Amino acid sequence: MARETVYKLIGLLDESHFLPSYHSGRENITAEKAFLLSLWYLSNQETFREISDRFNVTYSSVHRCLTRTLKFLLSKKKEIIRWPAIETTNIITNAFRSKQGMVNVIGAIDGSHVEINKPSHNQDSYINRKGYHSLLIQGIVDHSKRFIDVFCGEPGSMHDARLLRKSAIFKKISQNPDYIGQYFLLGDSA
Repeated sequence: MARETVYKLIGLLDESHFLPSYHSGRENITAEKAFLLSLWYLSNQETFREISDRFNVTYSSVHRCLTRTLKFLLSKKKEIIRWPAIETTNIITNAFRSKQGMVNVIGAIDGSHVEINKPSHNQDSYINRKGYHSLLIQGIVDHSKRFIDVFCGEPGSMHDARLLRKSAIFKKISQNPDYIGQYFLLGDSA
């Protein structure tokens, strides 16, 4: 993630109602620290204890910051991850044509596995073809590798083609072919 993007999100988090304002007692953790420790947690494999030491906050503060930051990000998802407007489609398709030589591509689609701890229920349905427990994520990106659609949360044993059929984007395109129009998605054979 670009530094500029990080600090734009920190500014939005600071202006939001997701972090409490300072009233009395111990000073609150800044939006910057809350966001950066959350970003650190999401991009590394450290425990809450290690992160609390790294950022000089309590164990419970790490949990609170992470929870509040994730709720904030989820509240912004429709502003950040959105299907391109009609005015933008020409820019995207022209960029795909100049970079890859393919005409009318609106996005690239693929699925990936996110490793998880063994769940307490239905363990077998979360074991993927590589033998570990996971959740599936399907993403569609534009020419700049910005997400324009994301679908996630299905068990790792599910096939990519079934994941696509369960996604909201598949339903939108199936119900209204004009939703994608003359454009198409670039992806593997699943």
